[in-house]
Amino acid sequence: DVAVAGNYVYVVDGGGYGDPGEGLHIIDVSDPAAPTVSGSYEMPGATEQVAVSGNYAYVANSQFGLRIIDISDPTAPFEAGFYDPEWYARNVTVSGNYAYIAGESLHVIDVSNPAAPVETGSVQMGAVDANLAVAGDFVYVATGFMARLRVIEVSDPTKPVEIGFYDTLGNAIDVVVDGKYDYVGAGIDGLRVIEMTDPTFPTMASSADVSGGVVNVATDGDYAYFTASHGGDLFWRLHIFNISNPAEPYQTGIFD
Repeated sequence: DVAVAGNYVYVVDGGGYGDPGEGLHIIDVSDPAAPTVSGSYEMPGATEQVAVSGNYAYVANSQFGLRIIDISDPTAPFEAGFYDPEWYARNVTVSGNYAYIAGESLHVIDVSNPAAPVETGSVQMGAVDANLAVAGDFVYVATGFMARLRVIEVSDPTKPVEIGFYDTLGNAIDVVVDGKYDYVGAGIDGLRVIEMTDPTFPTMASSADVSGGVVNVATDGDYAYFTASHGGDLFWRLHIFNISNPAEPYQTGIFD
């Protein structure tokens, strides 16, 4: 997984328990033509996802929970705190003083004191092995093979509650929020554009079907970028779609 903040890219490299060199790597991209490694921090087990906010990187560290890494000095990152629960931390996103972690449930963690994070609430969802995004008082959870986009209201961090959902029919692998729309990578069922004007009743605004399975999604301005696997994961393509009208996305480019 990758996160970008300023002149640095933060990379977690997956792996498994006890693998040497697994953890967080900080890459200086101030010169895009010559990126360099500024620093790294090793962790046990699988480092599955990373989110960056301010001077901290938040790492979903599988069976080892949430790791909070101080990155104020990119050349010397260190662990500022951790939350080590009984559940696996698969995915993480951060907004304000809260980290949201998906595993077998969605967990809300108060990280206002990075040295002593505290869980304030959770909501059961079943196994989640996909992605999540946060916007305002809502967390949007893509539930992978469960083929559902879930909408969780977190206005009260002690009582997160599911208020809506949308069944994507195919997988729900990745999700990004852009205005009142969620863009969902739905595997072999392509890209799903879900309107969230009423979070209690999400509706599909449009879809974009491509050959292969859509996995990772990003948006920027009038464009959506997503990767799709082809030939049984033998090779990947980057697809670029114009989403200036979310009801009618159309492909503008492709990169093999």
